[in-house]
Amino acid sequence: MINRKVIFIPFCLLAQGLRARGLAKRYNAIVKPLIQYLIDNEVNIIQMPCPEIRYEGVYRLPAGKSHYDNDNYRSICREIAGEVVHFIMDLLENGYYVVAILGVDGSPSCAVKYVTVGKRRVRDMGIFTEELRTRLDYEGLNVPMVGVSIYGLKSAIREIDRLLIESEIKRL
Repeated sequence: MINRKVIFIPFCLLAQGLRARGLAKRYNAIVKPLIQYLIDNEVNIIQMPCPEIRYEGVYRLPAGKSHYDNDNYRSICREIAGEVVHFIMDLLENGYYVVAILGVDGSPSCAVKYVTVGKRRVRDMGIFTEELRTRLDYEGLNVPMVGVSIYGLKSAIREIDRLLIESEIKRL
């Protein structure tokens, strides 16, 4: 039987080499432990577009949330959020279960729990995840968001595991 569980992931979890210059330190390409966990649990993986690449291109230097917090960038994030939400709605209408949307904590765009300001962590969402949450709420969709720390994957994997168990209970 086909598995109908789906997780949306940020672009960089499958393409660390395309992060802003100098940020891919722990993994050279794929964040293997997380992706392997999803593969082992037969979860469908949907890679979301990277708003930073769409805004500045592949070559870009690391920047904070304030760098991206402008009308042009938010417009790009709203456009991508709309695409993602329409896809989610199509999946739900066709019997799929969206387990979660993952974000990368520390990211000015995709953070779920905290962004990095200088060398400090500040409780905040990234610009893309803000726009995505707004669009999900507008459409009445309750899809959990899970923050992934590249340096602490175990916490995110535990949360995803909990959500997968919940999805099995809801399916019964």
